[in-house]
Amino acid sequence: MTLPLVTVAIPVLNGIHFLPTLLERLRAQRGPFRIEVVASDSGSTDGSRVCLDTQCDKVLHLQSQSFNHGATRNHLIEAGRGELIALLVQDALPQDDRWLDRLTAPLWDDASIVGTFGRQIPRADASPWTRRYLEKWAAGRCGDRRIALTAETYGLMSPGERLDACAFDNVSSCLRRSVWRQIPFPVCDIAEDIAWAKSVLLAGHTLSYVSAAVVVHSHDRNGWYEFRRAAMLHRQLRRLFDLRLAPTAVDALMGAVASMRQHHQWLLEDGPGSHGWIYDIWRAYSTAVAQPFGQYLGGSRLPLCRFDV
Repeated sequence: MTLPLVTVAIPVLNGIHFLPTLLERLRAQRGPFRIEVVASDSGSTDGSRVCLDTQCDKVLHLQSQSFNHGATRNHLIEAGRGELIALLVQDALPQDDRWLDRLTAPLWDDASIVGTFGRQIPRADASPWTRRYLEKWAAGRCGDRRIALTAETYGLMSPGERLDACAFDNVSSCLRRSVWRQIPFPVCDIAEDIAWAKSVLLAGHTLSYVSAAVVVHSHDRNGWYEFRRAAMLHRQLRRLFDLRLAPTAVDALMGAVASMRQHHQWLLEDGPGSHGWIYDIWRAYSTAVAQPFGQYLGGSRLPLCRFDV
């Protein structure tokens, strides 16, 4: 009997640092299925394109200005052939050879589940605050979770509860093509995964978090990047859930002070990284300020430029 086909879809831009390891780990995956790897390249200049062309089943070559988190993933899914589509990012490395088997298992076993997402653990060199924030995110927690909603239940939730209920993360996820055809990812610059989860849940479908399907993935971003990303993300979260974590500039300032204290405490507990105390203290303070003020800008009605994040 022919084994079912699973498509692994990966958007790429200058990912050569991770791609050889990622593709090797994908080839090593074991389970009752066949795998095809479909990737998109948005104008890489570091050799990623050659790596993809020689090691993937299909590669979409896109213009860098045409990249969009929702639309690009829709193109990748359309290009694949599997009924189940696993979505990865270029720097998310499966921890072992059963990542895909565990991620797809709920979808094989339960027809009511239409999407799964797996756990992320930080890289060995991640900063203390990056580790702590990832542990708090829905895709960083231990323990499995099954998510279903009714419109009535959703209507009674607070904005924060709605976000928690609709948490989904395309860093490492899997979905059914049949449901994606009915509800594709929205064309948006950020949080396409959370917006999709809200739509499928309110349509009566079920999602599942699979904590045993682990990828190694984390980012230590600078303050300017964190500010831009927080602004874009929270503009989208206000649209989706009417969520505003920092409604006023005073709230943002108070949040920055609290975050600076917290980041400093975590740095004292864990010690500095390879760059030393001065660099890590500056990064701890700058990101602590950037995040709440980005949340304030994104949650406000002030004009917001498009950022590439």
